[in-house]
Amino acid sequence: MSGSAQDLGGRWTTRSDPWRYHLARALLSLLTLAGVMLLFPGTDGHSLLHMRVGQVSPRRVVAPFSFRVYRSDARLLQERTAAMNAVPTVVERDSLQAEAALAQLAAYSGQVRAVERRGGGSPELRAAELARLGPDLTPSTREVLGVPRLSSAVLELARKSLAESYSRGILTRNDLADVRRGSEVSLGAGQSEKRVSVQGLTDPYGAAAEARASGQQVWGEGSAAAEAVADVARAFARPNTALDRREMEFRRSLARESVSLFSGSVLQDEMIVDSHERVTEDVYQKLHSLDAAVERQKGEGTPGVSGVWPRLGRALTTLILVVVFVLYLKLYRPSIYADTSLLALLATLTLFVLAIAALSVRVFYVSEYLIPTALLPILVTVLFEHQLALFAGLILCVLVASVADLGLPFVAVSAVGVLAAVASMANLRRRADFYRAMGWISLAYAISVAALNMGTASSGEALLKDVSIGVLNGVVSTLLAILTLPLLEHLFNVSTDITLLELTDLNRPTLQRLLLEAPGTHHHSVVVGQLADAACKAIGAKALLSRVGALYHDIGKIPRSEYFRENQGTARSPHDKLAPTMSALILGSHVKEGLEMAKKAKLPRALWPFIAEHHGTGLMAFFYHKALELDPKADESSFRYPGPRPQSRETAIVMLADGVEAASRSLVEPTPSRIRGVVVRILDERAREGQLDDCGLTFRELAQVREAFIPILAAVHHARVIYPTLADPKRQGSDAHRDRESLPRDQA
Repeated sequence: MSGSAQDLGGRWTTRSDPWRYHLARALLSLLTLAGVMLLFPGTDGHSLLHMRVGQVSPRRVVAPFSFRVYRSDARLLQERTAAMNAVPTVVERDSLQAEAALAQLAAYSGQVRAVERRGGGSPELRAAELARLGPDLTPSTREVLGVPRLSSAVLELARKSLAESYSRGILTRNDLADVRRGSEVSLGAGQSEKRVSVQGLTDPYGAAAEARASGQQVWGEGSAAAEAVADVARAFARPNTALDRREMEFRRSLARESVSLFSGSVLQDEMIVDSHERVTEDVYQKLHSLDAAVERQKGEGTPGVSGVWPRLGRALTTLILVVVFVLYLKLYRPSIYADTSLLALLATLTLFVLAIAALSVRVFYVSEYLIPTALLPILVTVLFEHQLALFAGLILCVLVASVADLGLPFVAVSAVGVLAAVASMANLRRRADFYRAMGWISLAYAISVAALNMGTASSGEALLKDVSIGVLNGVVSTLLAILTLPLLEHLFNVSTDITLLELTDLNRPTLQRLLLEAPGTHHHSVVVGQLADAACKAIGAKALLSRVGALYHDIGKIPRSEYFRENQGTARSPHDKLAPTMSALILGSHVKEGLEMAKKAKLPRALWPFIAEHHGTGLMAFFYHKALELDPKADESSFRYPGPRPQSRETAIVMLADGVEAASRSLVEPTPSRIRGVVVRILDERAREGQLDDCGLTFRELAQVREAFIPILAAVHHARVIYPTLADPKRQGSDAHRDRESLPRDQA
């Protein structure tokens, strides 16, 4: 608004304070960027950690940086257990034990041979003598040993068998049971360590059994001599090999730790899982590994370069889209760009939809097709206009896809939903129209989802599920719009077409006062509204807004309605008794009083400019010329309306309609040609005075406005049939005049 830092609603709309003006826009852009980054801090796998193996991923996940993939807990335990079991049992051989046992056997053999050399006596006597020598042998064994020459063979065979067992290793029964859990053992330590089979190891009972088998090969199975060999071996068998449990645990611990926590790695920009792809065990583990890597970077507080670049790229993408949208507003919607409050509303709407998107894909883990991208174009169409809604909706689709890493199918489906939302909401006039739009938006989502997923759906059931999600999106988007619209209107003081239509109700208190206290002004406002409506439709401006604005543009005349010509009728004008400056002050005050009444009546802020700008800074020519007759040095500025000049096409059209309607009433014979002449003169005067410099009307549009005014004014001032009077011939002319005035208005 030219010459003012704020408009009528207290909004900063101009550059009279350029620092504050540009700072407000920069802050809004940065706040929007910060909001996006907070809602979508990064592609870190969080949004898919809820997925189970076998489910289908709702979106694509690409590695923002290189990281290593952890093994799953079960797989890690399995591989560590296998590594530990692969470690052979470590046993240590004690050679002294074997030497001592064999030495004892050799000494016993010498004693047996000494008994044989002494000779004499029966085998029973010799057996009794052997029993006194030790060791604990069975009577049958001592009897065999009492037989000359047989005893030497038995003892020698027992020695050889026992020596063989000692060479392989004899363990305790418990140790042997532990050793035989594996297939090999590690015998010895250091340089002399070697692997041996567990099959060669035995315990004392096993050594006796091996000795029996050797004896049976010589004397046959079941012979007393074979049993004697086994009994002697048993008596002199001692464990010469033992488990080295400490060394074994140490080696198993090393083997366990040698199994890496990681099973592989993922490189930066490598796709982990694609949209609508099945989540495998490997994919699931990669997502968890990515989450762990992100948390580790957060814990360190200084993420590496690999973590900075994805964030920087996402921030730059968001900033580019925000700048593109701001430039669009500046170039094609300057009135919105100049209004900080409206910019804040657009930023709020964008962040609101992005917050829902973040909840959908990062908290509730629903399909991306349920993100209500149609919500923004619905609200922008209703609160602003459809072209802005279309551009904002498409920008939002790209923004959500980029920050949430959603694929091309999401962009395509969302774009179709945006188009359907804008098309179905363009002519909204009743709240019931929302439900018609709901049907079209749901249908558009369903068709687009079905078209994109028909070739990739695993089954008809899966396709039906995706289509149902699309239909639900349309329903949710529309219901959210219905719920949030009244709140947005209240918070940002903006008006929808529905609200404007409600303001045309003649039962509203302000219009009731206008009709009863200033009927001429009310009629004038209705005609101005019809003119403005036709002109706005001709040039594509907001016809409903201009018509409602025209209805309320002169409400400031209500307190002093008798000072305005249209309300005076045949009565004498009260201005005849006032000085021209006082008359000008009264006429000019209806603008200020109208604004105060609008605020008190809580009329939407969109109507305030019509009250303030419908005269612009125009000159009250009648009173100025009257003042010049009294004082040639009269100050012209005292006879100008306070302004400002019209700042939009709609307020400019109401100014022109106000002027041509008032001027046309002064015509004695309002023929079409005279009406055209009045319209052309008023429009030319306003343009010549510079009243239209700030509104954006082109000469082409001005010509279209002119042609739209003329038929309406011609219809308002149509010729009327003069009916013959029915008065008595004896009555005087004044009575006849009263009879004519008493006829209905359309016959007067």
